[in-house]
Amino acid sequence: MNSLRTWVSELGLWPRIALAISAGFFALLFAFTLLGELALEESGERILEERLAITQLAARQIDNWLLEETGELKQASLTLELDINDPDLDLKAQHLAQFFQQLNEFSTGFFFVNQSGKVVLSHPAELYPTGTDLSAAPHIQLALAQGEPTISEPYRDSLTNKPVAALGVPLITNEQVSGLL
Repeated sequence: MNSLRTWVSELGLWPRIALAISAGFFALLFAFTLLGELALEESGERILEERLAITQLAARQIDNWLLEETGELKQASLTLELDINDPDLDLKAQHLAQFFQQLNEFSTGFFFVNQSGKVVLSHPAELYPTGTDLSAAPHIQLALAQGEPTISEPYRDSLTNKPVAALGVPLITNEQVSGLL
């Protein structure tokens, strides 16, 4: 340390001024770098908190929408008195298709399965051909077994190749699950 003092004292005035200014710039550079890093860290945390709040708000909106849609599906199944053995099932399916078109823009269609999980009808018809076995789908198994509405995990729609989720509402006839809409 003494040798550094001695070296600095032997320098002339201008080199000492230049050395002091350089040391000051390095100190400022270090301080601004440190403050910049702290600001970036705080800003990143704030952005993550804001995104979390937005995501939670969106999730609540989706939950509310799904509850409303479940109620709409239950009401439609009761109003139309859907029954697997109904001879007017095709006519009721047309009414249900009109209902779905009015319901919202999120619906890509509907399908009606019997107690064993096989498609009885679907709208649009190419969504699932009649007789397609959907009994392996976990949300269909659960809805048919428990008689409660279910929501599937997201999957790709076979017609649009867009991610979708299925909302299943059991159809109850004589206090037993007769199918699933």
